[in-house]
Formats: sequence, C-alpha cells, structure tokens
Amino acid sequence: TVLVAKLESLAACPDSPPPPFTANGEVVLVDIVVPNTGQGDSVSRAFPVAKRNPQLHFQDPTQVNAAIVTFGGLCPGINNVIREITITLHRQYKVNRVWGIQGGWRGFYELPPILLTPEVIHTVHHHGGSFLR
Repeated sequence: TVLVAKLESLAACPDSPPPPFTANGEVVLVDIVVPNTGQGDSVSRAFPVAKRNPQLHFQDPTQVNAAIVTFGGLCPGINNVIREITITLHRQYKVNRVWGIQGGWRGFYELPPILLTPEVIHTVHHHGGSFLR
C-alpha cells in the first residue's frame, strides 16, 4: 500500500507563499514514521528547507563581526549548532570573524571572546556540554 502524506508546515500559514530563501517548497519532515489512518493518506509536520538568503548580503564581509552566545539550561546538540553557524558564516557568507561569547550574557563584559574558525570548531560536535561554557 502506498500512502500519500499531506504536509503541514510549522513555519508558515497554509495560505502564505514560501519565504524567498526556500527551495521550491522543499521541506524537512519532522515525523519519519507516519501513522496509517486507514483512509489512504496521512499527515506529517514539516519545516521549509532554508537556503542561503539571496536578499541578505554584506557590502564587505571582511568588515563583518558576528557573535554566537548561548545561555540557559541543557541543550543537547548545541555544539553542532555552534559549528554549523560558524561554518555557514565563513564559507557561504564569507564572514571572516565569528566570535564565541563565553559564559552567556556575562561574557559580553567579563570574559574574552573566542575567535571561532572552521579549524577551531572542527571537532566541537563530538564533545558534550556547551563549547562556549
């Protein structure tokens, strides 16, 4: 039996057009296993696929400073997020300086920032806890 899955987007209203940075309505499914309703179709939640935003640009990326700060409680996978944001800013947006702010909000005024490069964060996703403690 072949089921046709109807997708409900979590990021946009059904009547609104997709944001300009999505690729032709592509979505990432939230539910890998979809229950069989017995009516020949099923429903799955989905997020639009984000692509590089062609409307976002910097006059001179070498002059851009980006910062990543984390705070709050436990957040499994936060090092993956830090790594991917850093890599995307460097490789896709050509930003030369990405700073990691240590210690949450305190890090803006009490602790020195860490310069994040693809080399620095290369294996950070293999470690538990936040890289930016």
